[in-house]
Amino acid sequence: MDDFYKVMGEFYDNKMKRHASPTKRLMDQKKAAFEHKTYLYKKLQSGEIDERQYSLTYVASPQKTYMIQPKEGEINYDLA
Repeated sequence: MDDFYKVMGEFYDNKMKRHASPTKRLMDQKKAAFEHKTYLYKKLQSGEIDERQYSLTYVASPQKTYMIQPKEGEINYDLA
């Protein structure tokens, strides 16, 4: 077991930069999705966005959310 800790210590020494936590990133993205969709819902209620149109919402990162409304309506995924 001491060999394991030795190897892991060499792997994670100060020379190697540690990556950001993927779990924290996912939690931030989930929180952002809730906040962004709440904002979009308020825009739908106010009439700024036409709620009768088909739309897709993509949360690309905790900082960016995109709402796409295809011109020809719902996308036919069977064509892919």
